[in-house]
Amino acid sequence: MSFLANIDFSSTKLTTESPVVNELRLEFFSSTIKRADHEYTVQDKNAGFENKLGIVSQFHQTCFKGDRRFPYRGSEATFSTLFPHFKNESDYSDDNTYYVVDLTKVPFDEIIVPSREKAHLYCTSLLPQVRQSICDATNASMKLRFPQLSDELQKLTCRATDIRTYFPAIMLLGQQLCLTLEPNILKTLINKHQTCELVRFHDHRYCEHPEEQLLNNKSKLINAYILEQQSFVMPSLEEWMKGDTIKCHHSILKTLTILLRESGIKDANPRVFLNGLPSIVANEIAKTWLFIEDPQTSPFLHGKFSHLIQVLGLSLSDKLDKLKLEQIVTNDLWNHLFDNEVASDDTSQVEINSSVNGQKSITIFHGVADCLTGLCPDTIQRMILEKDFSRAAYNILCSNDPKRKTEFLSICGIASNSTEQLDVFLKDMCVYATVMEACMINSAYKGRHKAGHQHLPLEKISLTNFNLGTKGMDAAVCARAKQYLQKGHIVKVVVTQYLWRREDLILKRVIKDEKDIDLCLEKSRSGWKQYIGFIIEPKLKF
Repeated sequence: MSFLANIDFSSTKLTTESPVVNELRLEFFSSTIKRADHEYTVQDKNAGFENKLGIVSQFHQTCFKGDRRFPYRGSEATFSTLFPHFKNESDYSDDNTYYVVDLTKVPFDEIIVPSREKAHLYCTSLLPQVRQSICDATNASMKLRFPQLSDELQKLTCRATDIRTYFPAIMLLGQQLCLTLEPNILKTLINKHQTCELVRFHDHRYCEHPEEQLLNNKSKLINAYILEQQSFVMPSLEEWMKGDTIKCHHSILKTLTILLRESGIKDANPRVFLNGLPSIVANEIAKTWLFIEDPQTSPFLHGKFSHLIQVLGLSLSDKLDKLKLEQIVTNDLWNHLFDNEVASDDTSQVEINSSVNGQKSITIFHGVADCLTGLCPDTIQRMILEKDFSRAAYNILCSNDPKRKTEFLSICGIASNSTEQLDVFLKDMCVYATVMEACMINSAYKGRHKAGHQHLPLEKISLTNFNLGTKGMDAAVCARAKQYLQKGHIVKVVVTQYLWRREDLILKRVIKDEKDIDLCLEKSRSGWKQYIGFIIEPKLKF
């Protein structure tokens, strides 16, 4: 039996009045368990950099991409420099002071609802200008492809560029999971979320792109400093998978699907993609049913459910419906709104002209696409794995600023005129975010564990890119397709040839049996630049 047998699941309104949530709130905040976010020691997977004299070696290791992997320097988020003082910087011989803000090191709650006390430290007073810059750049990029971009789609674009748009979807998903999962499962998930050992490891996403893309190549010294402190802090895969298996994947998928249908995407019934598929195939599925990525074969940070959360966030905030979704996909705008890359995106760094004490200055914000926008699936998944949403709610709860609390609740979709109720509502947001994150982490880690991975970082697995055409990936994808076939799913094979930036569909049909998969693999390997992928039809009906 679930917590509340008579729950009305058709409602997509986020509320805080529920005996289930009351019980979880008491469980969550009366617990004597230390919060892993604040008090647990982080295992550094890049350890060994510091010698006995305490001197840090700057070139001790390389990431598997071949780039230098630097030791983590803590949480320094801002620094300033005068470019003329650097050698070989003659192109920048102006009198501006350049400030660099690494948003990946700014506490997430300060990005969502900046505090007055730390605004000067993180330059958060400039964030509205940064957000407008992102919106303008994205709309301009979309208009190049689709000049007749409607006012409605332009408004939708601006909402998509703001990560705050997705908070109602995140909290609503967490609330519904609280109401549908078994009590023992919920308690186990919350316990893992709070106590699981954390690991820190190198973020090599920016190493996958030429160095000149970082900060527009204005200073290689600053680039090195930025690269030096890029890292993730996530729950240990090994520790998380200890103990009994937790099953919550189907609950996540069912909850998201029903919420999408209720919010305007009436035909939502996501297919599973194995490997990258050509746009001619993927677009038809995206605009009709939507899709998820297989967690065992997709890039680690792409996220199985990221696209569903993105679409749900926009459908709740701006009434993205089936008609608008079709318009987005038909005009080849999906990648602009839902599938950008954090490191290669045009908005990964943004410059803002400002003045400090009468002195002209330029503030360069790094990590914009990864911290401020919802345009990249990597952003959603990284924030979930690093527990940013629950940490932001908890830090706002612990603040003494009623205005910040009210604004945060408003972003989450809760209107409160009662100061006395602010902390009650915020505690509920902590519970919702924690349950959502724990379910998502469990689903992602379970998939990787089944694929044979035991630790983070995953060896030879890209964080963001599909390894199309490699023998190892083709074999893994085909083996996974056979598993789906054995479970009774309808499996369709897709073979694509990529030549000179053109996609040619070579083969698309339903698979008959496991031998048929092997034959299709042989066919894909017989042609140059041919890649194999699969579409899995859903077996569950709801």
